[in-house]
Amino acid sequence: MDSPDLISLFEYFDQKISNACTKLALLDVYSRNDRNECIEMNVNIGTIQVLLREIDQCLYEAENEFQIQSKRCVNLLQLLSDHVDHIETNLNEIQMENNKLITRNVTYTNMDTKKIRKNDKKSNIAMNDKKNGHLMRKPMSSSKSTTTASTVKSNNREDEMKTKSSTNLPFPMMEHLNDSEFNSIPKYMLSRLTLSTLNESIDAFNHSIMCKYMFIRKFDIQSTKETDYKRYQQYKAQENVDTKGIYFVTINDIKELTTMKNDSTLRKVLICLRHCKRIKEIRGGQQPKLIRYGLI
Repeated sequence: MDSPDLISLFEYFDQKISNACTKLALLDVYSRNDRNECIEMNVNIGTIQVLLREIDQCLYEAENEFQIQSKRCVNLLQLLSDHVDHIETNLNEIQMENNKLITRNVTYTNMDTKKIRKNDKKSNIAMNDKKNGHLMRKPMSSSKSTTTASTVKSNNREDEMKTKSSTNLPFPMMEHLNDSEFNSIPKYMLSRLTLSTLNESIDAFNHSIMCKYMFIRKFDIQSTKETDYKRYQQYKAQENVDTKGIYFVTINDIKELTTMKNDSTLRKVLICLRHCKRIKEIRGGQQPKLIRYGLI
């Protein structure tokens, strides 16, 4: 039966049920006179049962589809909220860095003005001494003045390059250890580690920080693969209240993102870096046994 709408379907069912009722009431008469009517009635009842089962199956499938779509919407909303939180934290950090740069520039300009004032005072004293007939110091030769000017320019360029390289980094990085810090580490912690191996491990640690947080920053909900989505969820599950505003990695992150695979060496390096107050351990959260190593 092809029903164009729901009303005609109900009318069809009402007609079949009314026919069944009348035929049941006259069952004795029909059974005596005409058995074909009884057979037709049984067929009609069977078709009604089949249609009811099909409707029940359609409703069940629609309910399952609705639940799947609702779960997907909840996951998308959670990802969007995580993105918003991450953006807010990064914006606050960028604003703090900009404020620090502004205050530093102001202090530098103040220092320069003080030096200029001192130089002006010295020049005035020198002019007065010259008028009074006092002896003046011999002026520097042209060659010495040119060499000093060139050295000053080179030093200024080096300072500018250092400041640019430090400000261009998107995330904070750990600096290398010096000799005094290396000598302060007890021998039972160092074992056979050297200063060069520790600094190479610091480079690997910085590389893992860079790879992890660049992935989190560039993560997009709509254009991601299933593996990237699972990796993003894994990184977000590592966070807790204590890790807010701190860049951290785990031992598994370092193994996956760098070439450091030896557990014993890696643990010794992390212990030495923690002794030098370059990193700190963070525990707790949804994974209490997980150890996070955050930058200080």
